Amino acid sequence: MDDLRQRLRLKEADSLKAIADARQATAKAVSLEGRLKALNLDLEAEKRNALESLAETEQTFRREKVVWEQELDSMRARLHGATAELQQLKSMKLEADRRQMEHLARLQEHVTDEVQRLFKKEIEQIVKT
Repeated sequence: MDDLRQRLRLKEADSLKAIADARQATAKAVSLEGRLKALNLDLEAEKRNALESLAETEQTFRREKVVWEQELDSMRARLHGATAELQQLKSMKLEADRRQMEHLARLQEHVTDEVQRLFKKEIEQIVKT
């Protein structure tokens, strides 16, 4: 009978140890579950912050893109205006060059006529003497 009692005590001790191990495992599982929930919350918060930061960056980029596009349009308009002004100046220079050439041609003709007249006068003076 002592043998039976001893086996019963051993089984009871084993049962109590198993219960204690189960409680410890349950406590550890609850602790791990709590840590997991906390990590998930932290992860969700980081995700939210990252998405907000991304949204702010996208908004900033869009605003800057609008400004850059406006500046680019302004530069294109100024370039177009400068190109038109350059064409106008080229035309004006060509016209001025044409007028100058005409003036030089008339001046050369006048000088030639004057030289011929003076030369003719000189020859007449020589012939008279």
